[in-house]
Amino acid sequence: MTRRSELLMPAGNLRKLKMAVLYGADAVHLGTPDMSLRTKSQFSLEDVIEGVEFGHAHGKRT
Repeated sequence: MTRRSELLMPAGNLRKLKMAVLYGADAVHLGTPDMSLRTKSQFSLEDVIEGVEFGHAHGKRT
């Protein structure tokens, strides 16, 4: 069985999440400002929902 690497990209806002998905990321990680330690997140809870739905619609993990 051949295993392939996964391209995991961070996203600080909804626009960046969509760009990562459209440019080939296999998965995107994100969080709201109160639940994100890596970045100064600009996601609202509504953005998170839209981003997860967008990623899943494109066959990606979020």
